[in-house]
Amino acid sequence: MSPLLLAPLVIVAVLAVSVAAKLRRPEDVASAFSSLRMPAWLDRPVAHRALPIGELVLAVALLVLGGPAGVVVAAAALALMLAYTVVIGRALTFGYPVDCGCFGRLGMGEVTRRTLWRNVLLSLVAAAGVVFAVLHPQGPLRYLVAGGPLLWGWVVAAACAVAVATLIVGGSPTTSRAPVGGGGVVAGVEPGQGDTAGEALEDYGDYVRQPTPPAAVYTGDGVLRSVRDLARRQAQLLVFVSPSCGSCTPVIEKLPELRTRLGPVALREIYVMTHERGVELQDKGLIASVEHALFDPDRMLGTALEISGTPSAVLFGTDDLLAGGPVTGWQSVLDFIDDVAAQVAGVEEEPAGEVDGGESSVGVAR
Repeated sequence: MSPLLLAPLVIVAVLAVSVAAKLRRPEDVASAFSSLRMPAWLDRPVAHRALPIGELVLAVALLVLGGPAGVVVAAAALALMLAYTVVIGRALTFGYPVDCGCFGRLGMGEVTRRTLWRNVLLSLVAAAGVVFAVLHPQGPLRYLVAGGPLLWGWVVAAACAVAVATLIVGGSPTTSRAPVGGGGVVAGVEPGQGDTAGEALEDYGDYVRQPTPPAAVYTGDGVLRSVRDLARRQAQLLVFVSPSCGSCTPVIEKLPELRTRLGPVALREIYVMTHERGVELQDKGLIASVEHALFDPDRMLGTALEISGTPSAVLFGTDDLLAGGPVTGWQSVLDFIDDVAAQVAGVEEEPAGEVDGGESSVGVAR
């Protein structure tokens, strides 16, 4: 029995997970290419579609082929892992947070040094797979079949260990505060509305309003402000975006138009970077304007809301409570903003004194 057998099997499993995630949500592949600033000749729809297919072919070939062909395939897997490592290392030099869909929706999140070390480790495992291919020309599948029950037992035990580690590190799933694409939304649109919005919430299913986090963010002019203080003065609809996020583009492009439809509700984009960096990116044309922007450089607000991907959106009422969201995904964010805008328009059309005894509130539900 050779422990090196686990190397190609690990790479096959990683590729299989990657393929399944990318085929399930192909739009995430395009977003990852854009976020990681791939060359223009490579950032094309044909490449987006070809990547998961290529990974699938590589995984099957790595599992079944032996001899010289097996060595070539193992070397190709190593080259792919090294290429991914270089891409991630390059992304860490951009100077602002980068979201990556390396494993489709499963891999969405900010690129960090941990991401780089993960890819370095995968490259080392792929290198061990090349050694296995050279030493065992029959290939992983035939080697595994010929190994008998004892070898299968070791493989199953290794798989169980990986599964347990994944469950421990991954933690418990969290319950979304609002269904993606809508859910119960209630927003006060004028300061000082008291509990009218909270009372209206009873009609909107299982949505439970959480307190507005005691987090502070920087405004477009560089002033540190409490999110609660901002929301008490005016209901705040915050959209978490990144200049490197491909999925954010359709949201960012529509923000000026959507802002005109929200009336007394403030629509602001929020970036995970310093205000100074935001101004610098504005000067470079990577951010259109910081006039309505907020900056959360330490992820205080994003962490409190359990937001890890962009674009995402959340609505804060004037009564120190969340009024809707968070929701994630460009279509869900746009639908969410449309729901709020529709309710704002509906409230503004109501004659004074006919809405909650004369106090203005907005309710949205799907």
